[in-house]
Amino acid sequence: MKRWGISFCLLLAFTVAAFAQAKPSADNFFPVEQVKPGMKAIGYTVFEGREPRKFELELLGVLTGAMNPGQSAVLVKLLGEEFQHIGVFAGMSGSPVYVDGKLLGAVAFGYQFSKDAIGGVTPIKDMVDIFEQKEKAAPTNQPRSISFSEIALNDDAPEFKTFVEDFTRKAAGAVAASNAGGVPALKRLATPLAITGVAPEVIAKFAPQFQALGFYPVAGMAGAAPISEMKKSDANTLKPGSTIVVPLIRGDFSISAAGTVTWRDGNKIYAFGHPFLSIGVSDFPMNEGEVITVLPSQANSFKIAYPTAQVGAMLGDRSTAIYGELGKTAQMLPVELNLRTSRGELKPYKFDMVVDRFLTPILMQMTVMAVLGGSERTIGDSTLQIRQQLSVKGQPDITLENRLSTSMNAPMAAALAAGQPLSALLN
Repeated sequence: MKRWGISFCLLLAFTVAAFAQAKPSADNFFPVEQVKPGMKAIGYTVFEGREPRKFELELLGVLTGAMNPGQSAVLVKLLGEEFQHIGVFAGMSGSPVYVDGKLLGAVAFGYQFSKDAIGGVTPIKDMVDIFEQKEKAAPTNQPRSISFSEIALNDDAPEFKTFVEDFTRKAAGAVAASNAGGVPALKRLATPLAITGVAPEVIAKFAPQFQALGFYPVAGMAGAAPISEMKKSDANTLKPGSTIVVPLIRGDFSISAAGTVTWRDGNKIYAFGHPFLSIGVSDFPMNEGEVITVLPSQANSFKIAYPTAQVGAMLGDRSTAIYGELGKTAQMLPVELNLRTSRGELKPYKFDMVVDRFLTPILMQMTVMAVLGGSERTIGDSTLQIRQQLSVKGQPDITLENRLSTSMNAPMAAALAAGQPLSALLN
């Protein structure tokens, strides 16, 4: 029987963020009410490198209440030979569209398997107005006691069991809905999720959860997200049409989502034209990005992009856009993961993760599975010794130790043990 151990060290500090916007000038916005079929427009997005490139569009009409009550979408056709090959692709969400020199909105929607590059544009007014009011922070959880039996790896862990079942149910429902009878529907463009340091078979286990959240996970397609100092911004930082990247994990592992900047108003950034996770107040890092290429696919063409310099934080995530500010620093969860292999070798890993009640436990599970799957066998008798240390600001350290024996999929057992305490703390 193989014996090996894994230990974690996490440092958590919890804060509540809020934001309020001064009403911006709309002099440079093109009103949706003036859209007429046949109008020509100009858009910008990055196809390769860092510099946005111009493309042409034709306005087809306005779909009133197409996506949400009171929120319209402008139906457009992207013109040019390249779009006949790649269509409206994942990663161009947020690409700004201009009519007569005024900003109409962001490319944000498309039809899967459409022969023509038909897409939908979220009006810029809807993207900006939704962040004008001061955002109410989500209520904080009341302090409560948690026993070890609640988070131990067994069938009596009700909260985490409910969490996993709920996520699985949502994932299955989203996948089923996306394939229901082949009914054509204008859907938000998927957000490419570049993942490095994680084996494809591990990514496949978590793909339904990511897809349910609107991501398009791609294995080993981009460079790692660096843990770097904040870069001072200038006039070219996250300008309209440039690539914006939101790292979820950075360090020895990298998971990052890519989109496009729609509008920059001083230090304020508006992007995507649709939600990221639709969590309202957020606190995720915001990086510049570079595009390697656009990969054509009959099912879903997508940008292969990777993060470069950190330039700010994503502070808002609503139905029509994400909002960020340059120079802001996002709160991250630092993680040290040490694996003592069955051969006696010590393998240390360090990385930062975003702090989110839904994402953080899943990201923790994924990294644990990646570490163990890359070093140990997954079938056969194994004994796992797991030690976790959680450091919460202003509180004594929490140390959890557990020993498990299994004959099937030891990495999954360790991953569940790693995710349960985080789920209990964040929920």
